Amino acid sequence: MEEKRLEKLTEVLKEELAFVISQEIDFPKGILATVMGVKIYSDLSWAEIFISTIPEKESEFVMDVLNSHAHFLHQALNEKIRIRRIPRIKFLPYTGPNNQEKIEQILEDIKQNEQK
Repeated sequence: MEEKRLEKLTEVLKEELAFVISQEIDFPKGILATVMGVKIYSDLSWAEIFISTIPEKESEFVMDVLNSHAHFLHQALNEKIRIRRIPRIKFLPYTGPNNQEKIEQILEDIKQNEQK
């Protein structure tokens, strides 16, 4: 597949998957999962979806939930994106720059200030 088309598909897949996850998957209160990146294999067989989780200690739980719903999410993408073949998806934890700790601390500070 041509490089520009693969980049465009990557972006569309990221946006649509983020929307479907936010609408269809209910995480417990206090857990936030964000699609941070997508890597599609050049033969379109697989797509690795990188998920950032807040709080980070819930990352394994979020990966289990998303991977158990992977087939459902794949079907939802198949309805939304009209291409011949939607890659199979697997979810992996995002290991990029770790700003999560700062965000968690800010959220904790806000929570403590509200309780005062």
